[in-house]
Amino acid sequence: MKLILTSLLLLFPILSSQAADPIPVIIDTDIGSDIDDTFALALAFASPELDVKAITTCGGAADDRAWLVCRFLTQTGTKAIPVAAGKWENKPPYDLDWQIQYRRHPAAIFNRTVKPVKESAVELLYSKLKEKPGELTLICVGPLTNIAQLLKEHPDAKPMIKRLAIMGGSIKIGYDGKKQPEPE
Repeated sequence: MKLILTSLLLLFPILSSQAADPIPVIIDTDIGSDIDDTFALALAFASPELDVKAITTCGGAADDRAWLVCRFLTQTGTKAIPVAAGKWENKPPYDLDWQIQYRRHPAAIFNRTVKPVKESAVELLYSKLKEKPGELTLICVGPLTNIAQLLKEHPDAKPMIKRLAIMGGSIKIGYDGKKQPEPE
């Protein structure tokens, strides 16, 4: 009996955390520049603690990035999540590197993958926030251009955001072997 009670006490935090409702989130990503955002998406979908409601893309070639997310969703069997591209106007170059090959895959050409929605990232963010005011957490793993534009165009959206989770930058190792910080 003591062993069963001890086992239940050890398992209680795990069981109680799984019983809680998953956190509704929107992920804003610059997928395609490095592999980190792909891993972040995979972790988000594998985590029962999160309920991904939408995904927006930012950075240069944001619509190509949105297609990369759609390919990811199709390959993982997750098709009912809206994906929208942001705008990258009058900003420094921030293009896709070698990962563009995954956007130009025949699956996208022959309609074998989900497609990005027609609305912009800002409009998708705003509509999702209006659906669930004060409930959504925004997870930002790229430049904050979509969030800035959202707050600029829709200042009333600020109190609708429950929480912002921000990845603020990265450190890359350059060809010379030196660390080079890159703010996002």
